[in-house]
Formats: sequence, structure tokens, C-alpha cells
Amino acid sequence: MTPKDLQDLLRDAVSPDWQTRVAAVAGLGAYEAPEAALAAERALRDADLAVVEAAVAALLARGAVQPLVESMKQQDGVGEFVADLVADAHPAWLTDRLIACMESDEPVRARIDAADILGFVLEAQRSLPALLSVSEAEDPALVAAATAAANHLVALGRRDE
Repeated sequence: MTPKDLQDLLRDAVSPDWQTRVAAVAGLGAYEAPEAALAAERALRDADLAVVEAAVAALLARGAVQPLVESMKQQDGVGEFVADLVADAHPAWLTDRLIACMESDEPVRARIDAADILGFVLEAQRSLPALLSVSEAEDPALVAAATAAANHLVALGRRDE
């Protein structure tokens, strides 16, 4: 596609027609341009769930973790919908990135989000060692999140990914 095609997708991503928005947003994942990422992020808040689904697919194709995490934290039905879509896709790279976040010196909020997604959204059994390695000396909220996620995984019976 040419740059003009990207401009067409960006324009169509805000079309009044939901089918036009779906097609446009679905195409944004093929572009590395920052404006394509921003348009896909905005589409996560679209009123039509088909557009939201296309946005999740586009962001997963781009490897964009943070907008998906923020969307999953929404306390509305859209947050759960996004979480279900991410869980269904369950890309291995996402589990890897979230485990790396758990084992890093990222801010506590990012590590809590990673624990929640690993344990309750992705139900990623291979994240159990990272969740269990959280030291009791760390932030109590992080310890609680990692422990809850680990307990959930153990309760699932250690099923394979």
C-alpha cells in the first residue's frame, strides 16, 4: 500500500458507516506509522464492537501492549470484550512481554497489570514461576496481585497453554 492508502484508512477509520470503519481499522495493523497506531487505539473506544474487534487485531498485529492493557482495565463491557479477544488470540509474544514486565523494575502499576492479565485473562501457566517469584519485600499490592494470579492458575489445575 502507498502512503495515500494509509491516509484513506485514517479517514475511513472515523467514517459514520461501521462497516467502513471495520475495514479501515483492520488495515491499520499493517502500518508502523504512529498515526496508524493512534487511530487503532481510538478505535478501541468505538461504539460498535466489530470496530473494537478490528482494533484489537490491528494492535496485536503491531505488538502494541499498553493500549490493550488500558482498554482491558475499563470497568465496562468493552474492557471485558477486549480481554476476551486478547485471551482468544493469546499470542505467545504477549505472554513473554508480560512475564518480562513481571521480572523487571517497571513501575508497580505496570507489574500489577501484567500479573492480572497473565493470571486472569491469558491464564498463562508458564507465567507461574514469574508470579511466584514476587518477593514479600515488594509492594504489598503487587504481592497481592501476583499471589491472586498464581492461586488462580494453580486452581485451574495447571492445564497446558
